[in-house]
Amino acid sequence: VLLLLPAADWLGWLPPAQPGLDPDQAVLAYQAQASAAPSAAEIVLLGDSSCLMGVDAPALTQKLAEHPPVINLGLIIGLGLDADGEVLEDFLLYHPRQVGLVVLLVTPAMLEDADQVPYFVTLWRRLHPPGGSRTAPNRARAWSLTRGPRLFRQRLLCHVLAEPLHGTDADFYGFSSGLLDYLAAHHGSLTTGAAYHRSRRGMRILYSLAPTFAPASRRFRRQVPANLTLAVGLTPVPETLVPLDYRAQRDALLRQWNRWLGAQVLLTNLPATLPDRLFATGAHLNRRGQRWFTAALAKCLTPTSAQLHLASNSPRHPGAP
Repeated sequence: VLLLLPAADWLGWLPPAQPGLDPDQAVLAYQAQASAAPSAAEIVLLGDSSCLMGVDAPALTQKLAEHPPVINLGLIIGLGLDADGEVLEDFLLYHPRQVGLVVLLVTPAMLEDADQVPYFVTLWRRLHPPGGSRTAPNRARAWSLTRGPRLFRQRLLCHVLAEPLHGTDADFYGFSSGLLDYLAAHHGSLTTGAAYHRSRRGMRILYSLAPTFAPASRRFRRQVPANLTLAVGLTPVPETLVPLDYRAQRDALLRQWNRWLGAQVLLTNLPATLPDRLFATGAHLNRRGQRWFTAALAKCLTPTSAQLHLASNSPRHPGAP
């Protein structure tokens, strides 16, 4: 059987890999598939892991007027905006005439560096091939006898045996299957019970917008159809991490970034900072922080969501019966 697995992989007959121990791999594998999976979502959340960890999609649905379904397709900072654009294109392709609002949320640190992390890009390309098509491996490599056991472990056994997680949230999620189950139940959102402890108090961070971030921003904007509303915001940071006038700096960053994005809605009413106790890291909110920020985001999005609902029920709307 092991000798036949490389051939089955080459023909595309094996199920996708389901990573076990590495949460980053598990998240990317899940989101790569979720963008094409059945969903009723009318609002799509995109961004880095601060979006993934900062907003609980089902809770946001409940807090918005008319309760529009929400999906969180947040990824990680090392992939940049190109991957966000790819999952959005996937979702719109598989769910035509369904989405009305796209919300892009990233940590301000992402604006400072347009460089992608090669490891994450390679991983993403393996999980989400360009154009949604498989890249056929080299024939000699496909028939390598050493690939059979690895394919059995990564493509078959992982769907039968769950592996335990390690780290802060091992007790909460338990196994890799628990993390994937949480992602499914919370429509792409994750959470953590970790606590943030700043090691260097007194040193305040000044964020800036890198000129090299312009090309990716413009590419992303082209991937958002003109008939959809794009809202953009920066996720909050710990209050001890930035100067006291950071809110004004945050708003200036947003306006500057929006010259490349051209978003219709700037989420300047979102909190720029939150108390340190609501964070797990300098970029990720913990469970308490996620509840707080989800409520704040719902308040900011309510007017836009209500307008979209009225438009969708207008007799002149192309999607109306």
